[in-house]
Amino acid sequence: MAECSYVLESSIADCRPDSKKEFSKNLKAIHSKPVVIHSHDGFCIHCGNDIEFNPKKPYCDKCFSTWNKYGNKDYEESVCHGCGDVFLDLSMNIPQCATCYKAWKKGERGIQRKTG
Repeated sequence: MAECSYVLESSIADCRPDSKKEFSKNLKAIHSKPVVIHSHDGFCIHCGNDIEFNPKKPYCDKCFSTWNKYGNKDYEESVCHGCGDVFLDLSMNIPQCATCYKAWKKGERGIQRKTG
């Protein structure tokens, strides 16, 4: 099982930023831009790229093709599909943070991240 985890981590590393520090730096830069709300925007739960908001399809095409090789719906990801912020314990089964999920269940779009 450890081999599978290693293979998965190494195969999807190409769609992640080089480091958590770089990822955090990119998020800080994004958060400093003016707010532009596009109600259809979502974020890939793996790499954070902008994609169409659809909690049933929370991956960009590139990350989905890699994820689909294994199909583990509980594989931990770190980007909320709704707001794009970094959280622990997100997955295909739970692609949104609690705040975005609650807003989405109420029929609202959820939190919007600042984008430019």
